[in-house]
Amino acid sequence: MTKVLVLDAGHGGNGSTAGKRTLNGANGVIYEWNLNNAVCNYIADILKDYDVTIHRTDDTSGKTDISLSERVKRCNQYNPDLFISIHHNAHNSVWGDHSGTEVYYHTNGTAEDKKVAGLLAPKLASACGVRNRGVKHAKFTVLTCRATAILVEGGFMDSVNDYPIITSAKGQKAYAQAVAEVVIDYLKLTKKKVSQSVTPSKKDSFLVKITCDELNIRKSASFDSKIVGVVKKNEVFTIVEEKNGLGKLKSGAGWISMNTKYIEKL
Repeated sequence: MTKVLVLDAGHGGNGSTAGKRTLNGANGVIYEWNLNNAVCNYIADILKDYDVTIHRTDDTSGKTDISLSERVKRCNQYNPDLFISIHHNAHNSVWGDHSGTEVYYHTNGTAEDKKVAGLLAPKLASACGVRNRGVKHAKFTVLTCRATAILVEGGFMDSVNDYPIITSAKGQKAYAQAVAEVVIDYLKLTKKKVSQSVTPSKKDSFLVKITCDELNIRKSASFDSKIVGVVKKNEVFTIVEEKNGLGKLKSGAGWISMNTKYIEKL
């Protein structure tokens, strides 16, 4: 039976959540949801060949910060085998320092919640090359869903040590790889069997990172098409089709230029 995984990119993008942003480093100020979303996309990409159905509880356009209660409701509707909320950390002077990764389960959680957290904590820190701050528990609302659930805190957004890691594609992929490996192990996932009679897709989807300040989203695959929105620097998106020098966003929001002056293929 196909397993069900629910991913949750914490908060909302483009300032829809107060605070929740990095320091102003070499890659500029990046909102936390954009980091979380990139990691979720990488996880989904790694798991695309496995027998698992993946859902998201957040707004994948980043425009809205979905309420915590609504995220729990959505998760429960999917009836998943595992729920993982992806986050990045920020400094709290009570802790005394701020660098490294943590994995949480609910204070009133199950042994399975704690088990998954314990599997991921050392693997995540090792993959990202940062300090393992360990397994912790807290009464986070999103962890009150019915599924086995954990909340992951990547490196600190306000740490000069962690910033270069969490804002880089390499660091985000390392984060995603660690999570994906635990998902594969815990859910005992197997790779999908590909029928020889099925003609493979001519083009696979791929990720792009926006390198200019703003890039227009167009309604259709034409540079003369109506502008329906914009994407911003350092945001990462999945492209599912290329046509006339533009790429189609997986979200269905429209098409963006594939000119390497404006985007970087990851």
